[in-house]
Amino acid sequence: MRNKKFVECSKCGKYIPIDELANHSKWHSEQESSIDENNTKNLKIVKILEKSRLRRIRIKIEVMTHYGNGKCACVKCGFSDIIALTVDHVNGNGSNHRKENKYVRGNHIYEWLKKNKFPLNYQTLCMNCQLIKRQENHEYTNKHIKEKPK
Repeated sequence: MRNKKFVECSKCGKYIPIDELANHSKWHSEQESSIDENNTKNLKIVKILEKSRLRRIRIKIEVMTHYGNGKCACVKCGFSDIIALTVDHVNGNGSNHRKENKYVRGNHIYEWLKKNKFPLNYQTLCMNCQLIKRQENHEYTNKHIKEKPK
């Protein structure tokens, strides 16, 4: 068995035996043309999805700013990374509210809040403060927990 010599592919970084390099380069060319065709076909879908994603982000920022007392930040600690900010039901009844209104994702509540002219009893919290509040107030949503600990 002879020792094969390998070369690093400049496109994917894989080490390819020299005698297979031509086939590997051809494979890359085929993949690129396939991707170009798919991108052309799906360009409208991509634009629609991007527009929808930006709209959801704008609504979330608007809701977080409203319930964050004019800042897009946690009202408890001031954390401001939009990825970790959430809407909190001040009275701890978020589970019931979601069931009554059949929310599936978080974005639906943002749209609902905006559509209903930003009702009272909500606040912007970061995930850490939200979890701490749930623990301190015994706001459990698990069905097997029937009583709050004393």
